[in-house]
Amino acid sequence: MAESDATSPRERYRTQVREEIKKQAWAQIAEAGASALSPNAIAKQIGMTGPALYRYFANRDELITELIRDAYRSLADVFHARAEAGAGLAELAQALREWALADPQRYLLI
Repeated sequence: MAESDATSPRERYRTQVREEIKKQAWAQIAEAGASALSPNAIAKQIGMTGPALYRYFANRDELITELIRDAYRSLADVFHARAEAGAGLAELAQALREWALADPQRYLLI
C-alpha cells in the first residue's frame, strides 16, 4: 500500500498546509532572518488567519523547531548521498560548504 493510501484526505490536507506554512516561513527567513519570523504574517500570506495557523503549529517555537529538523534532514540527505558514492572527509566537507552556500539561511538556522 502506498503511503498516500494509508492516510486520510484530512491527514493529507494537514500535511499539505504544514508544508505550505514551512515554505512561507523559509521565504520569510530568507528575506529578513529567523528573528523576524512572524506566524501571523505567514498566515496572511497563505490566506488564513493567525489563529488558524496555530491549528498546524502550536506556536512559533514549534514552527522553528520543525524548520531546524528539516534543515538537518536536508544536510543529512546530502551527506548520505555523498557517502554512498564513496566520498571521503574532504568531499563531505565540500558537500557541507555547497549545501550552506546554496541556502545560507538554512545553514545559519542550524
